[in-house]
Amino acid sequence: MVVGKIVQLSREIFPSPTGSGARRIAAKNFSYDDAVPHLDITAPVRVGGCRRSVSGHRPRSNFIEQPLSLERRSCACFLVVLASFPTVKWKVAPASDWYIWDGRKDGKRPGSPYPTVTSPSLISKKGPKETITSSFASIFSNVNTLLAPPTRTEVRACWELCRFQNGMGCATVFLPVAWSLAMVYRAYPELTGVECLTRAVIYFFLCTGIKCLIMTIDDILDYDIDANVERTKNRALPRGAISIERAWLFFALQVVIGVFLAYKVLSSDALRISMCVWPLYVLYPTCKRWMSFAPIPLGLMFNIDVYMGWADLAPDGVSPYHALTAAYLGATMWTLTYETMYQHQDKVDDVKIGVKSLAILCGRHTIPICSATTVGFAALMSWAGYLNEQ
Repeated sequence: MVVGKIVQLSREIFPSPTGSGARRIAAKNFSYDDAVPHLDITAPVRVGGCRRSVSGHRPRSNFIEQPLSLERRSCACFLVVLASFPTVKWKVAPASDWYIWDGRKDGKRPGSPYPTVTSPSLISKKGPKETITSSFASIFSNVNTLLAPPTRTEVRACWELCRFQNGMGCATVFLPVAWSLAMVYRAYPELTGVECLTRAVIYFFLCTGIKCLIMTIDDILDYDIDANVERTKNRALPRGAISIERAWLFFALQVVIGVFLAYKVLSSDALRISMCVWPLYVLYPTCKRWMSFAPIPLGLMFNIDVYMGWADLAPDGVSPYHALTAAYLGATMWTLTYETMYQHQDKVDDVKIGVKSLAILCGRHTIPICSATTVGFAALMSWAGYLNEQ
């Protein structure tokens, strides 16, 4: 019975259309009190596209005003809200800032910061030509912004992304390859010191580039975490010195240059070995979100140079994997040691934001555990030297 009453009233309020005249119900001062919508009963409701007016004649204007009873006004409000409910995005705002868009404005009420409540049936649609034109204009605008020349602030931010501002060099990446070059120099007496030093200089710059690339992707993927850590909240991305899109562009530029130099400088064997850890460059920054052993993939990634140095300099291309694997595992334990100690700087903030780390996992047992890994590093490196007859 209630549904029949609503249908009857809706037919009286919304008569059948003639021609192509569109019907709209516009209601200002639309508000919500205790989640019950209502209309201002003192304002007339305009009904367009009617066959006949009250006097029985077709109106000259496409819209006429008919005073309605309180019952019919309430029913009209109920039908409008019911029709728009599936697509309404509700926001808390003063009652005077809510209204139904009549399709002829720009989507916001003048002077109001709040968006409108809209229904698909009330929104005028753009044609395909206007839509395509606006889409291309937006794309070209974004591309121009992305590829604009860097400002001095952005150049400084890129410098900081590479960790050059605090003197953090490439020792953690270069030392493993230096150990490998020393081992291969000992194993092949025909190699000259100049050849080894030349490769060492080349690897120094390559390792510096790899360290910059890893630090850049680490800051990009962890910028939300860095913003909540006292020690890192003033880094380039959290403080807004460079946008995340421009940081990705800087990282892509480093990747292109790094891959080009790797193909030009490294031997084929060394290049294939390095490719084994390329996925870890992107995986490592995410590890702290889901596991406590992030230093392990970091060590596997940083110390792959142990194999690369030998493969790049050995005259016969033969690699003693038993000795190199011992050195590789020893260097990984060395990384595990210094990275766990490094994580203790941020363990208080990490606990607050829910980040996992080996420092939190070890807790009070950090010193004995790090002592054990240090002993393991020394033992494995000694064993690698023994197998290499050093």
